[in-house]
Amino acid sequence: RASEFARLVAARDDVKLAQNALHRLAWLYERTADWPSAAQTYRKLAQQWPDAPVAAQALYFAGAAEVSAGRPDQARADWTELLVRHPDSPYAGEALYARATVELRKQDFRAANRSLDELMRRFPGTARKAEALYWWGVAANGCGDLPEAEKHFRAALAAGLTAEFDREARLELA
Repeated sequence: RASEFARLVAARDDVKLAQNALHRLAWLYERTADWPSAAQTYRKLAQQWPDAPVAAQALYFAGAAEVSAGRPDQARADWTELLVRHPDSPYAGEALYARATVELRKQDFRAANRSLDELMRRFPGTARKAEALYWWGVAANGCGDLPEAEKHFRAALAAGLTAEFDREARLELA
């Protein structure tokens, strides 16, 4: 199947068909847990058609595949490229959230703090608001800013955290 998709992409007579073929090829790589190939194919899609609406989505999914491949630094680079090239994309808020979670896993609290600050400034109505505020509290705590951490944990509780996060935030405030 991959060879058929490669043939369609190589022909490129029909841009939409070629974009769809690359997207499906990346999806096939994901289904077989070939994360490096999936990420590379998504990036190729974004690089070949950087102004196409599908480019932001491709960069987002490239970053997600890189996380699954165990390459968080490349994931951050993909999401940062998405934010630079497509700042108003529907995937921009998700990229900021995902980037912050990777930064937190690496214990880069200052970078996570900046990503979450940008997320809440640019996308205050994000569907992930409560969780983002919780992680922002974790990042602020990691930076040693306890008053800021408390403020974010309280805001997260007020925003309606899921039970797991609610319990953790209450423990942080205790």
